[in-house]
Amino acid sequence: MSNVHRVRALQGREKRMGKLSAACVGAAVLCIVALASLLGGGRTISARVRNGQLTAMPRQVPTASSSLPTFVVVCGHGETDTVTEMQPLLKSMVLLASRPFRILFVTDPEGAARIENEIVPKLVGRKTHIANIQVRIVSSFQEAEAYAAKIKLELYKSHHSGAFGMLKLFLPFMLHDHDDIVIVDTDMVFLQDPILLWDEFEKFDNDQLYAMPLHAFNNSGNMCACVALYRTKLIRAVYNRLEAMFLEALEADPSYWHEQTGKYRPKHSDQSLYYYLFKKHRGLVLDLDAKWNRDRCHHFYGAFDKTEEVEAGILHSNCGYLSQPWEESPGYVFFEMYKRYRYSWLPRDENASFSFQVENSTWIVAN
Repeated sequence: MSNVHRVRALQGREKRMGKLSAACVGAAVLCIVALASLLGGGRTISARVRNGQLTAMPRQVPTASSSLPTFVVVCGHGETDTVTEMQPLLKSMVLLASRPFRILFVTDPEGAARIENEIVPKLVGRKTHIANIQVRIVSSFQEAEAYAAKIKLELYKSHHSGAFGMLKLFLPFMLHDHDDIVIVDTDMVFLQDPILLWDEFEKFDNDQLYAMPLHAFNNSGNMCACVALYRTKLIRAVYNRLEAMFLEALEADPSYWHEQTGKYRPKHSDQSLYYYLFKKHRGLVLDLDAKWNRDRCHHFYGAFDKTEEVEAGILHSNCGYLSQPWEESPGYVFFEMYKRYRYSWLPRDENASFSFQVENSTWIVAN
């Protein structure tokens, strides 16, 4: 290559990178403006993408409901420190929620201590658009172990997430006093009001037990159990029938059977089981709008590079092996923004209500 061609190539690359950087900075400024508008009582906090640029849109109004929206975050200390990882998610929920909600953390003893001592104190007394946050920590996996054993399911070693992925199957029994829950992964951030996700329960028919983004739904890697709605009361009521379906789903792929341990180890943890379950019993699941999982594994489903509008309710920072410099991945600017956001920037309200409770504090160690 001649020197002239090298110079032209470098100039072209710098120009492309400049456009990407500008897009990311513009998105960051827009998101910060939207948050400022929210805290000041404004209306523009939802997001959509058009011509590769994220723009604000009029805020959707959540449906009125008498029940307290309950969000579950499963986190702990395995291959990834998901207690640290979840903090941008938590900040996005606190900033964007339009009414009170409850967060339940299912975690290990170390996670329970950190949530109580590091995270909760930052929230206490902070004025947000929610009246209160109720936090309860569940750190006993005894129920999950018992139900997993009945279908010969490996709870701890099926996936890099360890027990924190697989035990989501059994949350209806670990959280036995809740009728409905929404589960969100630790590596997500909200761009829209999380109460709108809770309102998806209004779309369920009488037979549906779950809602998840099914996307292409042609293999277990092209759907997502990472964000899900569970009708936990109904799941408990029909579990005798559902348990047989779980076993049937595990038997659908012979590669899941691990001869050495005499247990099933699905490739994609609970997601693999759900794939085969819904493949045969499609009526059990509501296909959740794809906007609730714009994930990096699938390049944010084109949210940052298509010319048509693509609405984004949640960005999902999964598939770490696809990581690139943030300038080349516009979705990353939001994770960076929420990481750097400080709770101390919220004004203090001495009348703010906040409750904290630890329950089931006995940790069951796997053999």
